[in-house]
Amino acid sequence: MKSFIRTAAFLLLAVSAISVASCGKYEEGPGFSLLSKKARIVGEWSISNITVNGQSQDLSNTAIDISIKSDDTYRVTTSYTFGGVTYTDTENGTWKLSDDKLKFITTDSAGTISESEILMLKNKEMKMRDIDGNNTTIITLIQ
Repeated sequence: MKSFIRTAAFLLLAVSAISVASCGKYEEGPGFSLLSKKARIVGEWSISNITVNGQSQDLSNTAIDISIKSDDTYRVTTSYTFGGVTYTDTENGTWKLSDDKLKFITTDSAGTISESEILMLKNKEMKMRDIDGNNTTIITLIQ
């Protein structure tokens, strides 16, 4: 009888582990996190990679830093160098997650609303996809 109970408990544990591992919300993970989605999004981010239609973009003269705050505001600071001169641009706005938490939605100070599909949302790494007509942009951010 002990053997049967032990086997049943093991099977129940195995099925639970498989269910948790396979129920990830995002295409590229994670399958499970103890942190809420908002807790994983809030922080200081920088863009590590951008691809457009599968082609990696040259970011060697550009720095893009994104501050996402817990009060649902954000700030994007873009610095780029052209002709030996460095230019800086800042955008401020508000952010939220869609009801199903699959999209990151921003509204800039001019009232323009943008949506990005979240592909991956880890504690220190996030990946989003934007589709604009025939162009698909994948943005990878790190903390």
